[in-house]
Amino acid sequence: MTFPLRYEKERQLGKGGGGEVWAVKDRLTNSVLALKVLGAAAAEAEVMALVREATALSGLEGLGVPMVIAFGTLPDESHARYLVRELVPGMSLQDALERKREGDTSASWLGPLLDAADQLTVLHRAGLLHGDVKPANIIVDLTGRGTLVDLGLAAPLTARGTRARGLTPRFAAPELLAGEP
Repeated sequence: MTFPLRYEKERQLGKGGGGEVWAVKDRLTNSVLALKVLGAAAAEAEVMALVREATALSGLEGLGVPMVIAFGTLPDESHARYLVRELVPGMSLQDALERKREGDTSASWLGPLLDAADQLTVLHRAGLLHGDVKPANIIVDLTGRGTLVDLGLAAPLTARGTRARGLTPRFAAPELLAGEP
């Protein structure tokens, strides 16, 4: 997989069924960013989820969610779609909770959860439903601040309800699974 020349691969941050997330160094600004790339065989639904995430984040700059830097197609034969956004350094709230379970008393969950709730309020006021709020999608930085990430399932929030797709059933509200308000 060949990334755009502007970005130098540093390390893989995660990998899932739909693609990968990498920490990359921006050769122009020297900043470290997150590059999310879909697999070459990504279905249209996955591409649209990446587009939704880019669109949702683009309208919320400065409101506590990661800023979008770039969106495009890889310059290789795969023609895979990618999104570059601010990197939120830290660990997922899920990892922090697992550390706490293992006896690490420094791993707190309440502060990051409150931060994520504030960011959800911002999303809702902007007319968006996050669609996949779960501990793995809240990043806790070294200061204990939480940031909500992964808006790939974001959908317009309407009074009649929103049929969110691709939800993690364990964390989804039953009314969302049914498409109700």
